[in-house]
Amino acid sequence: MSTSRQTLAVLLLLAWGITEPAHSEDRLFIEPDQWSFDVIPDNETIHQEVTVRNMSAASVRVSFIPTCDCLFVQPAQAELPPRSERVFLLTFDPAGYDGPIDMDYIVRTSLPGSEKALFRLLGQVRSTAANGGHRLEETEEVSEGSVLTLSYYFSPGCGNCERFLSREIPRLEEQLGISLKIERNDIFDAEYYERYLDLLQDLGEQERAYPAIVAGDRVLQGDKEIEAKLHEVLAELAGTARLQATGQGRAPPEDSSGRGRVLADLAVIPVAAAGLLDGINPCAFTTLIFLMSALAVAGRRRREVLILGLFYTASVFMTYYLIGLGFLGAIRYAQSFFLVATIIRWTLVTVLATFAALSFYDFLLIRGGNTSKIVLQLPGTMKRRIHETIKSRSRSAALVGSAMVLGFLVSVFELACTGQVYLPTIVYTVRSGQALRGYMYLLIYNLGFVVPLLVVFALSFAGLSLKSLTAIFQKRMGSVKLALAALFAALAVLTILM
Repeated sequence: MSTSRQTLAVLLLLAWGITEPAHSEDRLFIEPDQWSFDVIPDNETIHQEVTVRNMSAASVRVSFIPTCDCLFVQPAQAELPPRSERVFLLTFDPAGYDGPIDMDYIVRTSLPGSEKALFRLLGQVRSTAANGGHRLEETEEVSEGSVLTLSYYFSPGCGNCERFLSREIPRLEEQLGISLKIERNDIFDAEYYERYLDLLQDLGEQERAYPAIVAGDRVLQGDKEIEAKLHEVLAELAGTARLQATGQGRAPPEDSSGRGRVLADLAVIPVAAAGLLDGINPCAFTTLIFLMSALAVAGRRRREVLILGLFYTASVFMTYYLIGLGFLGAIRYAQSFFLVATIIRWTLVTVLATFAALSFYDFLLIRGGNTSKIVLQLPGTMKRRIHETIKSRSRSAALVGSAMVLGFLVSVFELACTGQVYLPTIVYTVRSGQALRGYMYLLIYNLGFVVPLLVVFALSFAGLSLKSLTAIFQKRMGSVKLALAALFAALAVLTILM
């Protein structure tokens, strides 16, 4: 461990008060304060239980972040109530190591003044087989041609990191015909670490795992993510660099490694389709028809219907967008944990496949004249609450205020049905790209969702009768269900491929 790293660890541990807990208050304590082991073979995975005690008067969130993909922790994060403790199980896989081990976990907490500490791992690994390869020096020359700069954030004691630099980087250079300049950043150097955290914040990312690579505006965290996506990211950056160098209007042909980029570019199509279909699916559209009927019974003139429709639509859009932002943030945070991300992915695939089958079943029921028996619709109690809300608000003299409140309440009530499309789409957008792209997809989805509302209010203002509008909807209900089945199936396939 370098001198600066030792100093940082000691200062952080002292600041935490990780000594004797008997006479201290409002502190967190870790026992043991480090993990030491004797010589172990490189084929023997070892474990260590670490107890974290919360002696403060408030709940504290604690997470252990491995600095190498040979380190694991279960659970990755936990909420500790006041005056409580939690046991974390740490795991070290020594495969491929030979010699002294000096690594760390980064410990993050929500306790003010104790936001970060280091938990040290010390020991010796004995190799059971000869290791090959060579160490890539920081001053290694790069070949001529396209030169891409990568910022590599890692722990100096990480053997996998050194093997990646000495073996994978040359292989990627040869495959892609480029030269890579590696900026090596020690995460235990306070300056580099703070710079990295600032960069993550700018890109809308969260600190998840190490090592990490920053390539352009992409951040890959952990060996698994780097292995899965680095080739694709470099191919994209290399294509952009060549395009800028030649001044041509078309990039060179991409190989199969660009599949992820193509899928990400196409992701906007199912998102837009999902918004439109969700806006005309039976549970949403029947509510809209009931609203139009209530306005007619209340004696609203066409101009009043148009004004109410515009503010109602604006309220629906804002409500759904804000709900979406909340779910987007929660799912993105959950995705930052590899195991949770895997569970979310395959749960989403299962849910989408189930909804595809149920939507097709509803299509068959509608075609057979059994519309009342369709499965994916609002529960009866929720329908009654929506209808009561519409009846009371449609008669209010405060037209604009009632429209806004009505839009909000109906959106919340309808979420039990429209969420069947909305929530899987949000999870899909999180998996399809970066933070800014997710916000854009959310905007596109909700614009698509409110388009049918605007069309219906415009047609009503133009003189289309409620009877004609209902007939059009009933005629197309089966087609909408069939389209939803296709959409769910497409999202399931794209989720598997991404």
